[in-house]
Amino acid sequence: MEMLDLKHLAEEVAEMGKSEQHQLANRLAVLIGHLTPVSILIFSPKRAMRYA
Repeated sequence: MEMLDLKHLAEEVAEMGKSEQHQLANRLAVLIGHLTPVSILIFSPKRAMRYA
């Protein structure tokens, strides 16, 4: 999180149109959906066995 300029990011999102905000939200949801199983495999091998 240290590498993110949150103030600038918030300004950029605020300047986006509604359709762009919706598209960003959808893409972030897909990204989180893809990263969740990876993080389970990395950080909790016992839980990962449930997904095997």
